[in-house]
Parts: sequence; C-alpha cells; structure tokens
Amino acid sequence: MNTTRIPILLYHSVSDSPSNEIARWNVSKRTFLDHMDAIADRGCMTLTVSQYLKVLELKEPIPDKLVLVTFDDGFAEVASFAAPALMERNISSTVFITTSPVVDARDETSRLPKATMMDAAAVVDLEDFGVEIGSHSHTHVQLDIIGARLVRDELVRSKMILEDLLGHPIRSVAYPHGYSNANVRRIAKEVGYEAACGVRNAFSSLLDDEFSISRLTVENTTSQSTVNAWLDQRGAALGGARNRYRTHLWRLYRRARFNAIPRVRPSRMQWRSST
Repeated sequence: MNTTRIPILLYHSVSDSPSNEIARWNVSKRTFLDHMDAIADRGCMTLTVSQYLKVLELKEPIPDKLVLVTFDDGFAEVASFAAPALMERNISSTVFITTSPVVDARDETSRLPKATMMDAAAVVDLEDFGVEIGSHSHTHVQLDIIGARLVRDELVRSKMILEDLLGHPIRSVAYPHGYSNANVRRIAKEVGYEAACGVRNAFSSLLDDEFSISRLTVENTTSQSTVNAWLDQRGAALGGARNRYRTHLWRLYRRARFNAIPRVRPSRMQWRSST
C-alpha cells in the first residue's frame, strides 16, 4: 500500500485584523501569501477534495508533490482575498461553508465565532475563482455529541442550502472542529456526501478512509519553516488509528459542557428556496 504523505492544509480566517475570538486560527494576509508562494515555487500539484477522492478510491500511485488547500467556516476574507490569490497562483482549493450565516447573518443558532462571514453572493462568487464548495454543517455544532436526528438535520440542511444556491451537488463535508464518530460518518454517507474531512493534525495517505480524511491545521503560531516541512512531507505523523479511550473521555467532557449551556431555539424560517 502506498503510504506517501499528503499534506492537506486547513485554514480558517485570513485577516490582518482578526477578533480575539478567532486570532488563534487566523493567519495574516502576508503569511498566507508566503505559504501559497511556497506551494507554487515547489511546483506542487494541487487538487480539490473531490479530485482527491478519486485518488483515494483508485488507490493508484500518488502524484509527486501533491498538496491540498482547504478552508473551514466561511470567513468573508477567504472569498475577497484568499480566493483571488489562489487563482493567480493556479492553486486549487476547497472551502467548507457553515450555512447559517449564508441564510441569515443574524442567526442566533450559529455557533461560529463573531466575525464577518460570507453571504450567499460571496459563496456564489467563490466558484468563479475555481474554488470547490463543501459543507461544514448548518450551525457549526460538534456533531459527535448530539443525537442522530440533529446530526442528520445539520448535514442535510447545509447540503441542500448550498445545492439550491449553486445549482449542483455538494460532494464533500468537513466536520466542525474535526469531531466525528461512527454514527456521524455513517449519516454523512447516507445523506449523500461522498467524502468527509476531519482534522487529526496529520498527513493524509491512501490509508485514509474517505469519510475521515486527515488534515494539518495552520494556526497563527505555525511558522513558515513548519509549512515548508509539511510541503516536503516532513514534520507530522501519518494519519492512523486514534486513542479511542482518550477520544471517548474527551467526547463525554464536551457533551457535558454542551448540555450545560443554554441554547437558542432554532428559528422556523424557510431554509430551502425550493420549498
């Protein structure tokens, strides 16, 4: 089995003035450009997640210098700044959109940090820059700590909003915070997704399950030398079996915290334009 290490970079916000709430997961515009220039200077091949899915399915030799660029959440400057920069460098990318702000920027059910997110027009514009759009749930809830009915609603609602908006199927999803379990992955497959990204902070490889693709999180403290090492297939582990006992304990802790927080009742607004 080919175990070539594939760096799948995970970005969130790209801004020179992030709020304190998202500062950890933000990179400056200059830093982002330096990362993308490193990809271009190495002559890396870049794929969207859907294109990478074909690689995983065929189990064929991995192309040399393969890297994926992904974004979670749907921060506005990813559309206004990052996407044009990627197009200029001929770098493919996938952006996973949390859809509650797309429908209503004031939606109080959203669990995203307070920031300017993409509206419907910005999501549509992304495709003009050759960006693939994927789902990131509707409200950004941690899917592995809620019931199956709510998981299904989160994944179906987001998928259908984006499909109604863009006019074509949405093939992939990224789990909010990277959290999933066997039930979440099963439901994602049942409702029509073909691939799903987690986090794992590890290299991907042909060993990855299509519904648990490993990614490397780029944070505000991630140095250029670290990114360079990842692009050269160094400096991180290969995605593999996780510590199930530790994962289970962490999930129980997060579920207890989630259940202790008062939540806003979801609105009854129409979220699918065709209904």
